[in-house]
Amino acid sequence: MRQTTWDDYYAGFYDWSPSTQKSYAYRLTDYGPADEVWEVAQELAFQDEAFTAKFLEKALAAGVRFTPNQVLEMVGTVEESLLSKIAERTDVPFDREQLEEIYMMIDDDSLNTPPETVPLDRTNGALRPLKWCMVTAVMVH
Repeated sequence: MRQTTWDDYYAGFYDWSPSTQKSYAYRLTDYGPADEVWEVAQELAFQDEAFTAKFLEKALAAGVRFTPNQVLEMVGTVEESLLSKIAERTDVPFDREQLEEIYMMIDDDSLNTPPETVPLDRTNGALRPLKWCMVTAVMVH
């Protein structure tokens, strides 16, 4: 099977039939920028959401990092477990508004560390554990 670079794949993507798009995706040697990968994934999702999930998993494993806005666009297209993985590895942290929007749509493990690894909050005199939010990379109450 002949290998395909991202540039060749992306350049020909819209000229190919859906079956060819999927077939050539298996031949990819690399992935392009997150905006192009997400654009292609959206198109693939119209035909086969399960295939799209595999495509995004491979892109993530290859080092593609999506923006928080792209992750929010994935809601409804990508299952919670994959969405959580992608959210944990965004190229920049979510801002407060984005975090509020995605909070109920990703796995709780993406937001919290085990209690024994959490530092204590000493504000207002009461000792309370803080939770490490992997999505925002900050400690939260």
